[in-house]
Amino acid sequence: VDSNYKIGPGDFLDLMLEDKYLSIQVYPDGNVAVEECGAVHVGGKTFGEAQRLILDLVSKRYKREFCFVQLAALKKFRVNALGAVGLVGQHIVDPQTRLSLFIRAIGNPLSNANTEDVQVIRGKDTIHVNYTAMTTNGDFDNDVMLEQGDKVFIPFIPMGDNISLMFPGYRTSVAYR
Repeated sequence: VDSNYKIGPGDFLDLMLEDKYLSIQVYPDGNVAVEECGAVHVGGKTFGEAQRLILDLVSKRYKREFCFVQLAALKKFRVNALGAVGLVGQHIVDPQTRLSLFIRAIGNPLSNANTEDVQVIRGKDTIHVNYTAMTTNGDFDNDVMLEQGDKVFIPFIPMGDNISLMFPGYRTSVAYR
């Protein structure tokens, strides 16, 4: 996983303790419990930080050099899609999902979408991404990794910048650009 991956509820960890093998889950409160050792809070920590905390906990009973922690299964989470997209609403995504994959999974932007200013709203911050540059020029430097609670907003192009196409029984609008 990415080095910035945060451990959270729903993640599973494999734990080797000298001669024992355990599979432990991160509980909704962010804690993990290790039999005969106690519990420690790992929610919101990177995997490296959580690994150190767990090894500190088990080293009270086991020899640290014979203990090992690894990620076994990563949590899935929800991301909201808003604006000019095919499927508006909440979507469950796999961990380590990038913005470009998410946009394709929700039916791509509509024809009247402003893909030059896709916004990932994360808490109080807004990350602006030029999806057009990403898809046409291969500029994936800004292809952000989505996180729990993100909102992906693709704005519509203002109506003055659209052309209406009328066909018998069908009417649509496309971006002038």
